[in-house]
Amino acid sequence: MSIEFPLHSLIMIHPSGLIVYKKSFIQETVDENLFSGFIAAILAFSKELGSELSTIGLQDMLFYFNRFNFLIFVLGLKSDIDQEIVENFFNHLSNSPNFIQLSLNMETRTIFPLQDEETDEVDQLMNSILLRFGVQLDGVVSSAEELTFIKDIMEQLRDKKTTPKAVAEGIFGEGLTAKDPEFIQQKIDVLRTFLDSGYVHQSLKEPLMKLIKYLERTMKSAKIFGF
Repeated sequence: MSIEFPLHSLIMIHPSGLIVYKKSFIQETVDENLFSGFIAAILAFSKELGSELSTIGLQDMLFYFNRFNFLIFVLGLKSDIDQEIVENFFNHLSNSPNFIQLSLNMETRTIFPLQDEETDEVDQLMNSILLRFGVQLDGVVSSAEELTFIKDIMEQLRDKKTTPKAVAEGIFGEGLTAKDPEFIQQKIDVLRTFLDSGYVHQSLKEPLMKLIKYLERTMKSAKIFGF
């Protein structure tokens, strides 16, 4: 299933204009270093004028800015997104202890962008926030129930010792073949949509794919043998 996502990018910029972290969801057409320098300069200029610029529109995109201590956070979205969603997103960021610490650490940091291990940690933080607002961002999940289902699945998949069968039994209970096949197929479709979305952390893509294939094989066997 192909999805048109409203989310363009998540970018963290140091006030100097250097990129700290970036996560893109579409193919890039703009030089990211020029863009980050432009954003930092324009925000500094607006502050000199006595106001803080919060939005810039480019074609059909809107880029929202919020300054957290020594970090500028840029959220790129399609222009028809509800403003309340953006405010909720930034509020959630401001209440995250890990993100607050990251923004404070930027005061003395001299190496940019984040290193691989640091990027992995921020990826997980960003993915958890995106999941929280997945329903509002539209397209990935269609209900709060689906969002909870996905979060439960991903939590179990983070255990590297687990197996597809163990995850399936943990979510659906034992005796998967006795479950309503339409219900299981709906859940498989939800997981496939999520896998294709770009929101799945790299380390969890393969475990999620294995789970989906396990569910599909199990339900196919149930049909063949008439369970």
